Amino acid sequence: MDNFLNKFGKLINDIITGFDRIIFKGYLKPIIFAAGMQSILYSKNVLNKDCKNWIISQSKSIVEYSNKYSSKFCGSDIIPIKSCYERKEAPAHKKQ
Repeated sequence: MDNFLNKFGKLINDIITGFDRIIFKGYLKPIIFAAGMQSILYSKNVLNKDCKNWIISQSKSIVEYSNKYSSKFCGSDIIPIKSCYERKEAPAHKKQ
């Protein structure tokens, strides 16, 4: 990128930087096995019957925090794209 800017910098008016997309990959070792998930739920005082609701609330809080972060530092909320087959250019250029 720096070589490009050094070579063509006088022809460029402005630069936009940011994430094109973020993909989370990996696994959390403690929750791969039932005993590990039980241990986490126990440490958080979550009963088995409340596990689903607790996980949903944790997911919602991650999404809310991500949206706040995006709004603060990127100027807009996160735009979820429902399918990998949907072109991301159209939603990106939509007026909000």
